[in-house]
Amino acid sequence: MDTKLLQIVSLFALTIILVNAAVILVYYNTGKSTEFNQLMNEYRSLFSNYTSLNQSFINSLDIIQQLRMELFSLNSTYISTKQSCEQTISNLTEKISALNSENEGLFSNLTTTQIELNMTKNQLANLQNNFTKLLLNYSALNQSYFSLLNNYNALMSTYLQLGAKLSEISNSLSLISNLTTLRGMITQSSSSYIDYNSQPIVEAIKQLFGSNKENPYTAEYKIYNFIKSNITFNYPLPYNVITYNPTDGTVSYKEDAFYLRSASEVMTSGIGDGKDEAIVFASMLENFYLTYWGGAPNIYVVILNGTGIHGYRYHGFLLVLYGKGKASLFDPAASQIMGQDYTELVQADPTDIYGAVSSYIARINSYIGTYNNVVGMIGVNNVYYLNNTDIKGFINFLYSIGS
Repeated sequence: MDTKLLQIVSLFALTIILVNAAVILVYYNTGKSTEFNQLMNEYRSLFSNYTSLNQSFINSLDIIQQLRMELFSLNSTYISTKQSCEQTISNLTEKISALNSENEGLFSNLTTTQIELNMTKNQLANLQNNFTKLLLNYSALNQSYFSLLNNYNALMSTYLQLGAKLSEISNSLSLISNLTTLRGMITQSSSSYIDYNSQPIVEAIKQLFGSNKENPYTAEYKIYNFIKSNITFNYPLPYNVITYNPTDGTVSYKEDAFYLRSASEVMTSGIGDGKDEAIVFASMLENFYLTYWGGAPNIYVVILNGTGIHGYRYHGFLLVLYGKGKASLFDPAASQIMGQDYTELVQADPTDIYGAVSSYIARINSYIGTYNNVVGMIGVNNVYYLNNTDIKGFINFLYSIGS
């Protein structure tokens, strides 16, 4: 378009020049030299102006072409920028919408948090009120404590007086005074200790055997290992014994380590000494025989007296007399004290039983102390007081009761 316009303009200017040239030629042919020269000069000037104007026109067209190219570039940039701005606006619109939604959620959470804060403040106020009340109650209880302490001192004085009177009564009964070491056996029957129908014993037997009717000798060793694994050996804590001197009316105390507990009590605590473990063994074995075999042999817990480790004066083991010349001796605590198992099946004639028990006593004496006397024997149905008889006297006693 610009090139054609240039051609038209140039042609128009050239036409004018040619017309002027023709006019000049006419003047020249008619002899008008003066006019001819003037026209010739004007023609030259006009042609020069034409040439300059034409060049300026060409330059202007170049500038216009450059401007058009720049305008095209600017238009492309504008379109790209416009699209980018529109996309940015769209993205910002979406973000604003998301932020508005998030703001609504935050506002809702803020409202919930404010409600919870108010509830917490109320709870704190309630706790402070309760603390104040507890503080008042503590003060009242503290006063009650001191009042009870005064009452306790008065009761203790009365208790000591009653203890003195009890000691006077005890001194008048020679049999009881000879058996003061048997505190746990005097006032209770054997069923209080060998409680083979108690829940802990019954559950332990069910756990070991279920519905299986096992051989008794195998069952004895299972029970033996069960006690070793489930009862922790511990020397017993001593208890206080009150004694009264009627000569000067004084009351004194001494400690004695002899105290018997029931099998269920030992099973529940999981801790026991040699006497305790033997009582648990007797209870479990009695329950096993009655449950699976309908009858039981003679089962006894034998209590020994002497001087053991840490001043431990008493020990116990299990003696099972089957009849027909057979007996078993078990001591689960011995393995825990000595680190060695002790179980033995012997023939039940006097020589063999004496040898077995004597061998057992000698063995534990070499490890844990000296136990040469028998305090007593607890059976499922009977309690026997032997008053520290020696081993030979104990064996003779067994045969005297027909075991």
